Amino acid sequence: MNLERRLNLLIYLNPDWKEEYGGSFEIWTNDMKEKVAGFAPIMNRMRCFSTGDNTMHGNPEPVNHPNVDPRLSIALYYYTAT
Repeated sequence: MNLERRLNLLIYLNPDWKEEYGGSFEIWTNDMKEKVAGFAPIMNRMRCFSTGDNTMHGNPEPVNHPNVDPRLSIALYYYTAT
């Protein structure tokens, strides 16, 4: 179909989440040498960002919730034809 993802939208659904539980969404420089920003997956927090070959992002730190609760989110993507 020759589609390319252009936009990501994440909405977090984690009530009472604490930053020390891990699972933060992080944005990195293109060479992956420096973290630009990090955001804990707190309830009702939204992250919307453009995506492409050089938008380094993710959650590299494992989730460490004391009750082994997962990190919950809704992920929406916008694609365009190339």
